[in-house]
Amino acid sequence: MSEFGEDFWQEHWSGGNAAHSSPVNPYLRALVPRLSAGTALDAGCGVGTEAVWLAENGWDVTAVDISPAAIAEGERRAGATAIDWVAADLTSWEPSDRFDLVFSAYAHASISQVELYRRLARWVRPAGTLLIVAHRHSAHGDHPEHATVTGEDLGGLLDAGVWSDVAVSEEERRMHGGRVLRDLVLTAVRSPES
Repeated sequence: MSEFGEDFWQEHWSGGNAAHSSPVNPYLRALVPRLSAGTALDAGCGVGTEAVWLAENGWDVTAVDISPAAIAEGERRAGATAIDWVAADLTSWEPSDRFDLVFSAYAHASISQVELYRRLARWVRPAGTLLIVAHRHSAHGDHPEHATVTGEDLGGLLDAGVWSDVAVSEEERRMHGGRVLRDLVLTAVRSPES
């Protein structure tokens, strides 16, 4: 799993991928209109497509990625849009406060996916929302096994006494060019008392 350390992501975003422009994640786009804007964390933000979109829709955004190259490209794309950009490793970084929305799509770190998602869940404030989009483990072998999760992995991630409205769904969507993404999507709301 160490392949997803800083060197890996810095090389990834220092190449042609930094210029790649993808649309805003559709699961985030569908969720946000149901929420009141507040503070948001984009964990593993890459070049900041979702961070910029959230900020433009009234959210106070912190965007974190291990790659300084990705953060620099995100800042360039954001222009005058106010976002707190942080170049940091999500396996060791700790926020100074919790967030109304914690969002992460396809983030990979030097720890297991489940460990990473448990860290992210800790950063949701009471009554806040968690949205994780993960690569679904499948027989098709689209991604390395340690970079994928199963529905059971996500279903057992959160303590039922702390979280409500927990939903895990399997989704497939066709990208431009015909590539099919097999996703697992987790949404949950943290108890106001937690």
